[in-house]
Amino acid sequence: MQSKHADCLYRGEDTTADMQQMLDAEAQRREAALTRLEIKPTLVQATYDWMHFCDRLSLILCGNDVPAMHRRLEIMTNHGGTRFEIWQDDTDCIRVAPWPFIDEIVGLSLEYRTVKQLSYADDEELGTALKACPVDVRTLAMRSA
Repeated sequence: MQSKHADCLYRGEDTTADMQQMLDAEAQRREAALTRLEIKPTLVQATYDWMHFCDRLSLILCGNDVPAMHRRLEIMTNHGGTRFEIWQDDTDCIRVAPWPFIDEIVGLSLEYRTVKQLSYADDEELGTALKACPVDVRTLAMRSA
C-alpha cells in the first residue's frame, strides 16, 4: 500500500526523471510481489481506495477543514466512480455520504499540537517545538447521511 500510495502522490507531469525512475522500479517490484502472492489487482485497488479514503478523511478532520452551513467537500472519488463527500449539519454533526462504515455513528478522538511559529529553520527545530507543545484532544462524531 505504501508503494501504491507513493505512486499516487508523486507521479505526475512535474515529476523529476530520478523520481520517475524510482516510481517505475517500485511499480515493477510491486507487480512482481503481487503476482508471487497471487493477489488480484481488483483486491489491491479496493484496499488502496479504502486506505486513500481514510487518509483524505483524516487530513480533512485533523485540519479542521469540514465546511459549515451544509456545504459539501469531496473527500475522494474511488476507482469505481463513487464520490465521497463530507459536510457539517445544523447540529454540528459531521456527515459523510455515501456512508462507508458499519455503525451508523462513529466517534473519533483527534490528538493535536499547536505550534506558535509559522516556519522553522529545519526539521530538528520543528521537532523540538512539537515536543514542547501540549497535546490537545478534540472529539467529534460522524453520522451517516
